[in-house]
Amino acid sequence: MFPSGERSGSPGPGDCQANRGLSPQFFLLSTRIGARPGPQTPHLIPPYTNEVMQQAVLAAKPVVLGSSRIITTTPKRQPTLVARAVVDSSQDAFSADVIDASNAAPVIVDFHAAWCGPCKLVAPSMVWADKEYDGKLKVVKIDCTDGNKDLMEQYKVYGLPCLIMFKDGAMMDGSLREGAITKKGLAEYIEKWTGLSAAV
Repeated sequence: MFPSGERSGSPGPGDCQANRGLSPQFFLLSTRIGARPGPQTPHLIPPYTNEVMQQAVLAAKPVVLGSSRIITTTPKRQPTLVARAVVDSSQDAFSADVIDASNAAPVIVDFHAAWCGPCKLVAPSMVWADKEYDGKLKVVKIDCTDGNKDLMEQYKVYGLPCLIMFKDGAMMDGSLREGAITKKGLAEYIEKWTGLSAAV
């Protein structure tokens, strides 16, 4: 027995009778929330707040009853589209980035260096080409500032910047071009060796 005004933590017949107008689901939900009864606190949420809570809970579907938490689902995130970008390659990755990749699409390689003024003028045009041809042409840059000397010797790169076109797993004979180039000149160079045209 409990003193006057106190009630046990478990609902009894009187609780169900007093809250006959409420659904059993919300009766169960309220018992799981953890609110303990007291002299001024019915075991269920008062009717004037129950309707508001019911609307809120119904809006957050699905609801798992019989648990101390309300579990809701969130919409799946859409996959983020990753924009293409110029590839910075090296001696170790050259075979995969250039030779193997050229079997799927032509690859233009830009040999450059940090101390090379004309190289900096060509750089924006290479970014433009990567976006303009959008997968039909791969753009790769080789930094010759301090390394990749073996590649320079292998492909006889003596001046910077230097462009070379690769296709079908090999360098295209005669495609080596040294010196600065304008965007229009780059578009003409690409069209000559790949047949791809672009509006400049």
